[in-house]
Amino acid sequence: MVTELCSVVFVLRPAAMFPLHKKFMGRAAHRLFLVMLNHAGFPELAQKLHDLNGALPFTLSEFFPHSDHHIWMRVTGLTPELCLALEQVATSLPGREIELPARENTDEAVWSVRVEAALLSHHEWASRATYATFIHDAWRTPPEKRIMLEFVSPTAIKSVGVYRPFPEPALVFRLLYERLLKLGALTLPFQPEVAALEAFAESLLEVRGYQIESMMTAHKGSQIPTFYGQVTYQVLGHNSDFQKRAETRAAKQGDVGLLAAYHDHGAHRAQYLCLLHTLAAFAFYSGLGSYTGQGMGMVRMMPPST
Repeated sequence: MVTELCSVVFVLRPAAMFPLHKKFMGRAAHRLFLVMLNHAGFPELAQKLHDLNGALPFTLSEFFPHSDHHIWMRVTGLTPELCLALEQVATSLPGREIELPARENTDEAVWSVRVEAALLSHHEWASRATYATFIHDAWRTPPEKRIMLEFVSPTAIKSVGVYRPFPEPALVFRLLYERLLKLGALTLPFQPEVAALEAFAESLLEVRGYQIESMMTAHKGSQIPTFYGQVTYQVLGHNSDFQKRAETRAAKQGDVGLLAAYHDHGAHRAQYLCLLHTLAAFAFYSGLGSYTGQGMGMVRMMPPST
């Protein structure tokens, strides 16, 4: 089975420890990852990933504490080619010292770490999968009507050019759906238009509970609104207000678009629910929002009993 999605956890021992809680270091983790690719024999890939704009085929976490002398970070790959390279990096780098040069025109010092371990499993954030796995798991049995997501690093999501410091369901699942479709890696059993999924989430996906903290996160010399925490969504069986509004618009204005959406939601509710679970599982690898290659938007679906 060819790995199409992967998540590798690197355990690192810095030459000198530093207080992780005082500064967001997602961009430093990004620079370190590119240097690690060079050390592992992938200079062309490092340059290619550095030059990319828009949707990235990888994500990168910030640094997290592992012990008094160790930290860890996670890298995900969203394509078979990148996963193959990451598996080779995970094999070749443990035991090696990596030096991160200071950036030009800064007062930074050279920073070095030793790669102590690279984990492809046996860690809560390390895993491998295929896109077919998501389809199989989401469509094999009726999924839970509740979906809980945990955002463990600052998450920055935008709508019409404005940052939204709360995980509104329609925006969260639209962004995940667009991300999955752009990869073009699979054909879903049920593949509605993006606008149709967004309309379903707006009318039938309710926030049932949340513990969300908003914060300003430093990025490239500015501060951007972000959030982290947990949110629980509940798929509703019916929305009478939406039905009434759709019927009224059709009767008074002759606009049947909203009414068609209402009937679509009712006819395909089970398929929409399966699709939402697929996207929630995909978030573990894809992250969510902006700057997922620089430490932001690390998210995962939690078990219903959590």
